[in-house]
Amino acid sequence: MNKTLLSAMVAAALIAAPLPSLMHNAAAQTATPAPAKPAKAKKPPTAAQLAERERIKKCGVEWKAAKAARKIEKGMTWPKYWSACNKRLKEAEGKKAERGLIASPCVASHTSSARHTEGVGET
Repeated sequence: MNKTLLSAMVAAALIAAPLPSLMHNAAAQTATPAPAKPAKAKKPPTAAQLAERERIKKCGVEWKAAKAARKIEKGMTWPKYWSACNKRLKEAEGKKAERGLIASPCVASHTSSARHTEGVGET
């Protein structure tokens, strides 16, 4: 019985001895805060992105007004309405740009492609 009691005490001492050192290491690991990551600077939105946001707002207002007046066709959903409204507004912007009323980012991109084709095919 003395051997059993002695072995139990030794086992208990061995089990209890490493616990404080483990707890100290775990506490040290959790106490150290992670280094803060620097915040990335956001890019400003492009002209095309700003134009799309304006079209979304305009179409949203139209959608809400038509829905409140019950003028929405049966089966019409916001994505379908947005698609049709977006096409309509883009066409209107294109016509205004053709008349020179607004500067469209699309028109500017088409004119810049002419620079890339100069000299192509010339020998």
